[in-house]
Amino acid sequence: MTPQDGRDLVWSPTDAQPKLLTVINGARSSLLVENEEMGDSTVIAALVGAAQRGVKVDVVMTDSGQYAREFTTLSRVGVQVRTYSESATPYIHAKVILADAGTAFIGSQNFSSSSLKRNRELGLITSTPSVISGLQSTLSADFAQAAPWS
Repeated sequence: MTPQDGRDLVWSPTDAQPKLLTVINGARSSLLVENEEMGDSTVIAALVGAAQRGVKVDVVMTDSGQYAREFTTLSRVGVQVRTYSESATPYIHAKVILADAGTAFIGSQNFSSSSLKRNRELGLITSTPSVISGLQSTLSADFAQAAPWS
């Protein structure tokens, strides 16, 4: 079944990947990303492309050791990757993309093929100022407190 798609809804497996890519590719100055998984090559390529066109890209995750190749790819183009250890608090389980401190994706979608292309998941794209402000504050603090990945 294909769910009805409200203007701001992001459904997996229907349209999640293209809508996330639209948020990433639409960024002009900054992307602040918090996600639990980082395995989808198309999302990685979009983040690399954003960094290469001069967008400041910051990523914060819990480091399970599973995404070293992806973190290396991102770091090589200037993406700032910061991580928490698996035993640290908080455990990063959020799925958020904040673009230009004005548009945000919030949802259940990880950056994995199964989450974006097979699972039934739901997210929302918003530009509501109070939501953006809260996300900016929390994600910036999470990023600042995480250790630089190396």
